[in-house]
Amino acid sequence: MKTSIISEIGVNHDGSYAKLKKLILKSKIAGADFVKLQVYNTDEIVIKNTRAAEYQKKIDKNQYELLKKYELSKKNIIKINLFCKIKKIKLIATCFDIGSFNFCKKILNSSIYKIGSGDLTNLPLIYEIAKSKKKIILSTGMSNLHEIDLALKTVCYAYSSNNRNPTLKKIKNIKLNKIKLKFLKNKVSILHCVSLYPTKLTELNLNFISTLVNKYKLNIGFSDHSRSIFAPSIAVALGAKIIEKHFTLDNNAKGPDHSSSLNYIDFSLFVKKIRETELMLGSFLKKINSKEQQNAKIVKKSIYTKTNINIGEVFSLKNLSVKRPKKGKSPSFLWNLIGKKSKKKYKSNQLV
Repeated sequence: MKTSIISEIGVNHDGSYAKLKKLILKSKIAGADFVKLQVYNTDEIVIKNTRAAEYQKKIDKNQYELLKKYELSKKNIIKINLFCKIKKIKLIATCFDIGSFNFCKKILNSSIYKIGSGDLTNLPLIYEIAKSKKKIILSTGMSNLHEIDLALKTVCYAYSSNNRNPTLKKIKNIKLNKIKLKFLKNKVSILHCVSLYPTKLTELNLNFISTLVNKYKLNIGFSDHSRSIFAPSIAVALGAKIIEKHFTLDNNAKGPDHSSSLNYIDFSLFVKKIRETELMLGSFLKKINSKEQQNAKIVKKSIYTKTNINIGEVFSLKNLSVKRPKKGKSPSFLWNLIGKKSKKKYKSNQLV
């Protein structure tokens, strides 16, 4: 299965529609399969006196003012959706509130929606998206396995025939068994994520990807906020099927996410490394290719005589040996010959 690569535009458009278009074009050229926007109504997701997160403070100490600055207008979302269709690149969105999702559902030709890490416990939002039968990508930064379980149970409830009037108690009572997880297989993907911007290599905790793969048996991915171009390849080797990376035109630009994003050159290289990793990983089956088979004829061994052997002489380690090339019986048959009498005459170094 080919790894799906998402270019997270996020707020790296800096409020500029022209820059947004350029980010999308560059993402496609760099090899992204999807571009992703963050769609929200600032007044619906944050109160006005909320302080900014540490990584945001270099731009604005007030989170409301900062988000308002980068909020995409409905007009620009409509325009950018058409632009993506024309340029033939798939567009998905992270919707931070139900109103934004309802708008995107009408406008975007997308079957996939992302739930950001900050909304993994926003079960009403997850419920509304799942109820519409849209596929969901859950990002899991700042969350534990119990919270991931509740998000998955919410999707199950939204799909059930008795899905009206959801309550936390009803959702908690759902058994997240093998049958339910199999049902979710093509409906939900989970991304391992560490919500630090940028994330240090020592903070990535990539082995948790294996935990997610083994526990849920769903499509697991990695939302990477590090500046590493190699971390995603390691994630793929651990079982990640989706990789999301923030994309920027300039790492030195003024904005909260530019420093934790990859520029065009680095993004292109990271995509290349993932595709090389896929080639290197190959199949879960042990295959001997044709070139190996040719080498085997030379490098593997057969049973040969060590000395001249007469009819009736007993085979032993004194008169038999294992040598290259492979032309006859495998060395594994040597024990079967020891102690038996020869039925013919052999010369030294003759194939038995």
